[in-house]
Amino acid sequence: MQEVGAGFEHPGRAHQAQAPRSIASNDLDSKGRIWRAVKSGSPRARFIVRLIALALVVSVSLLAFASDTTRVRQLTNAVPEIDFLASIAGFGLDQVTVKGNRITLASEIYEALELDESRSFVSFDAASARARIEALSWVASVSFRRVYPNQLDVTVRERQAFAVWRMGRSLSLIDDEGRVLSPIEETAAHSQLPRFAGKGAAKEAAFLWADLKGHPAIRQRMLSAERFGERRWSLSLNNNVVIHLPNSGATTALAQLESWPGFEGYMNNGSTIIDLRAKGRIVVRPNRAIGPTSSGARSIADLLDRPG
Repeated sequence: MQEVGAGFEHPGRAHQAQAPRSIASNDLDSKGRIWRAVKSGSPRARFIVRLIALALVVSVSLLAFASDTTRVRQLTNAVPEIDFLASIAGFGLDQVTVKGNRITLASEIYEALELDESRSFVSFDAASARARIEALSWVASVSFRRVYPNQLDVTVRERQAFAVWRMGRSLSLIDDEGRVLSPIEETAAHSQLPRFAGKGAAKEAAFLWADLKGHPAIRQRMLSAERFGERRWSLSLNNNVVIHLPNSGATTALAQLESWPGFEGYMNNGSTIIDLRAKGRIVVRPNRAIGPTSSGARSIADLLDRPG
């Protein structure tokens, strides 16, 4: 196989047409006679052999459209000459190029193609190859295009990192569907991405982030959001404010919080825990140990109206 651009040269593929795979001796003799007829015979003989090969390839190709690729693969495995003749007829799979991959290793894509199993386009199982490539963590989709006569172009569309997810001590990059893309270290430079933690947080993170779009004063300050019991969120803001959201109706609760007079001033004071879990109520307490003289939880009005 010849490398083209960001392509790949499959070991031994450049000489496969001259050296068909090892099979029974009678088959080798048969293919040897065919090859000699093509190699050293008259132009008429070569034309006839190519015509026969082309007819065989067309028949198998029609079968591929009329049936599933698994049956075609079974047929070419049972009759290896089909792949051999397909190569002679110009259906050989000799060059592969890969485009669009920035993070996914090209070697992973080539391995997923399983080119050792396919010598020609007739035996290449595109559906299975697509499924294997799209199973790679960063790959969102892949498309194939044949470039005549013997080249396969593989175009990959990769997923985008949406957030950092913490589960226990492990950190991972996730996309907006909650798919884990790759593990990362704590020191990795992803400060521009929102952070989420807890079991079930990866799958729900994009929904919370979209809901917070309507509450920019909170979203812009958010350092992280933690999922509890796979039911509710707690938001940690950069001014030491923690907001406990209810199991449902989080956006309504946040809207009620933001409607209080002096909300921006209150947010700037910081060091506060705001509990919105009780429907229709806002409970506020300092984000520190409550002293013996403290009266405990207070209303938000008390906090907002305090001097300074």
